[in-house]
This record gives sequence, structure tokens and C-alpha cells, in this order.
Amino acid sequence: MKKIIKYTILIIAIVLLFIAYSYFSTTNPKDVKFEALDEFRQYVLTTYEVDEMKIYFSRPSLWIEINSETKLSDKEIANIKEKLKPIINKQNMDIISNKYWAKDSSLSYVHVLFNEKKNDTKTNYLEFVLTQRKRYEDW
Repeated sequence: MKKIIKYTILIIAIVLLFIAYSYFSTTNPKDVKFEALDEFRQYVLTTYEVDEMKIYFSRPSLWIEINSETKLSDKEIANIKEKLKPIINKQNMDIISNKYWAKDSSLSYVHVLFNEKKNDTKTNYLEFVLTQRKRYEDW
């Protein structure tokens, strides 16, 4: 009887370890390679005074970080948003979700962050969170 209990506990522990490993190994941020976003990145880096731009997937969201030494003007931010709007749509987000998460899944959120970067410290000064529920149109 005691052996059965020990084996049951061992099997439960192994299953729980497998579930924990599966969960944590898939939530690590993954750099996103997507043609439209790569073109957007190039456009922003060459057109504006932006030092660095990170685009990555961390379940269940896509993150776009725009890092610059100084805050971008309202006009520059508006231009960047207009350039990004046609890319952030259900079809493209489903493609990214299928590639980096799971087949037939959808991204819940798209986070667009504008950061001021000084002395290796990033300070977020503007953030947009777009939701799948509103078809990523809640700018």
C-alpha cells in the first residue's frame, strides 16, 4: 500500500514538473521576425532619432519597444502610429501568434511602448495597449 502511494506521488510530481517546464519554456520572450514589422523597424530607425527598437512576443502579447535618447514629438509619434496601424490587424497578429505560440491561437494584446533611454535606464513615457477584443483598433 505504501509503495502505491509513493509511486502515485512520484507520477504526480513528474507530471507537474512537465507542465511547469512546458509553461515556463514557452513564455520566454521571442524576437519576432515578420516582414511587415521588419520594414516598419527599418523605417523608424532611419527616419526618426530612435536608437533601438525591439519587437518580441511574450505569451499572449506582442511587444514593440521604441527607445530613443530624447522623447519623440507628438507629431513623430502620430506618424509612427499611422505607419504601424495597417500592420497591426487580426490577420497579421494571427500569423505571428501561430508562428510563435500555437496553431489557431490569437494574440490578446499588442503593447507599443515609447521609452526614453538615458544612462542605460529606460523610462516609459507613452504606451498604447491594443486588444484583440477591439480588433486592435483602440489607439
